[in-house]
Amino acid sequence: MTIPTLNPRSLDEAAYDAVWIGQMRNVTENAESSLDIWPYVRAVLQSDLAEHEIWYEFVECVYRTADGHFDHIIVCTKTHNVSLAVIVDCNLSMIVGHRLLDMNKIYGLTSNTHDA
Repeated sequence: MTIPTLNPRSLDEAAYDAVWIGQMRNVTENAESSLDIWPYVRAVLQSDLAEHEIWYEFVECVYRTADGHFDHIIVCTKTHNVSLAVIVDCNLSMIVGHRLLDMNKIYGLTSNTHDA
């Protein structure tokens, strides 16, 4: 298993949209990764996470782009409806970056913390 370099890169909306290609497929059941994302996740700056805390070693799901080029690994936080998307380039076996997905803000949902 390859350990990624620890140079976390927060993706802005345009960069995140650029790695959202076609209709995403949920590949959680069959996803196999040659990367250990956890050293990368631990290196993500707290400022990128705002007030949210990562739920380590817990991946909610993995989505693959229609062309199979990128995986979006959705890592849970301890806040309901807030996740960290870690984007992996499947062709190069490297992490492209990450983006905090706060569905509470995006869709006006109610925020609660998970029971940890």
